[in-house]
Order: sequence, then C-alpha cells, then structure tokens
Amino acid sequence: MNGDDYKEKKLTYSKIIVLITAALFLISLLVSFYAFLTSNVETAIDTTVLVTAITVSGSIFGSNLCWYSKKAAGENIHKLRMSLYKEAAKTRLEYNEAMMKLMTKYGLGDGDINNADSDSPVHDIMSEALGDVVDNLNTNRDDASQLNDIQNF
Repeated sequence: MNGDDYKEKKLTYSKIIVLITAALFLISLLVSFYAFLTSNVETAIDTTVLVTAITVSGSIFGSNLCWYSKKAAGENIHKLRMSLYKEAAKTRLEYNEAMMKLMTKYGLGDGDINNADSDSPVHDIMSEALGDVVDNLNTNRDDASQLNDIQNF
C-alpha cells in the first residue's frame, strides 16, 4: 500500500460523542439487567427508574447515530465534489493535449483547431454531465444538512 493512499484514521469529536453515548447505553442495559436479576417482589417498582434510563440513553444514542451519519454524508459529498472537479480538469487537459498533438502532427493552424474544437460536442457534454452530477451532490448535501427529526411513538 502506498503511503499517499493510506490515511491514518483520527478519533474525531463526533466519533467520541457517539462512543460515549453507546457506552452509556450499554452501561444502562447492564445495570438494569443486573438489577432485574437481583430484584424481588418488594423492589420491582425500583426497576422502573432503570427502564426509563434505558429508554432515555437509547434515544440519545440513536439520535447521535443519525446525526453522525448525516455529518459523514456531508463530508463525503465534499470529497466527491473535489474529486469530480479534479477528474473533469484532468479530462479537459488530456483533450487539449490531444488537440495540440494533432495540430503539430498535421501542421494545422489555430483556426483549423478552433473550428474542429467548436464543432466537437465534448465541452458541452462534459459541462452538462458535470452540472448534473453537481446538482445531485447539492441535493444530497441539502438532505444531509437537514436537522434530524426525532419521531415520537
């Protein structure tokens, strides 16, 4: 694996928040299970507090997972957009280099190349494709930036 291709994963603030809420949820599950095993008829009412803790910590954990997934989707859209622009620039550069090779190979002037270039639909096709993909990415970005709707059941 190339050193440039490998990027060390960092533990970001958002991942820490998700891990903390996951730990709180698991702890509340374990404590509640232990309390259930050790309870008897007299202490059965006390376990309602633990059931509430499971519900609340589970809801917080679920909300954090939704928030993290939308945040990650927003970051991925930015990365996709940057790679898309780089590939489009690379393709246009390769096209222009090919046109320059044809110009030198056949001894064509700038006017001849400009006429052939203006007749070629490559720029229109690339601009249209790039515009469609960017519109799609913008729609996905807008969806990812929406606040999470917490449903009540």
